[in-house]
Amino acid sequence: MAALEERRYWLEGARHLFQVLTDHRNLEYLCGTKSLNPRQARWALFFTRFLFTVTYRPGSKIGKADALSRQFEAASEPVQADLILPATAILAPVQWNLVEEIRRAHADDPPPAGCPPTKIFVPLQFRPQVMQWVHEAPSSGHPGIRRSTQLIRRRFWWPSLGPDMEGFPTPLVTAVAGFPDGFIGLGRLYDSDGGGGSVLQGM
Repeated sequence: MAALEERRYWLEGARHLFQVLTDHRNLEYLCGTKSLNPRQARWALFFTRFLFTVTYRPGSKIGKADALSRQFEAASEPVQADLILPATAILAPVQWNLVEEIRRAHADDPPPAGCPPTKIFVPLQFRPQVMQWVHEAPSSGHPGIRRSTQLIRRRFWWPSLGPDMEGFPTPLVTAVAGFPDGFIGLGRLYDSDGGGGSVLQGM
């Protein structure tokens, strides 16, 4: 009954007859008798919503259902772990060597008193590397200053993180700064006789 209730979205009102295999022989009696107590009558009324037949089969012959009902037994030999994702499918490295370098640097530059205990304090010489890694990592998608700051604060901390990110030269800022001084915008595009669909814009 619980199986039909859980799968009623697919089975209720189905045009094709389906078969229910059970190791509970009383279900055959329930579907065939006319003398039912109130509870059995409610079950029988529920069954009328489905088009199915009940077939008794001993539990020993219902392999999958019988296996799921048995107590778990640990394997006698160690199980070899299967590789779920190949190395080529990993977009960003799982382990980052810079974190270990930062931790080793704490011997000479320990975290200040205001550093949250759950965050990694970043000494001055590693801060540009952290900001560049977060902004340019393939998994981050080149976020802006605000998003980059949020990503850094999930794991790292230093007192001037906010101002440092505001002044960090992102690739976009660097590209704009590289324009020649005499660069002048081309202005508004003129309307085309063929409509907007015929306008070709190059960058």
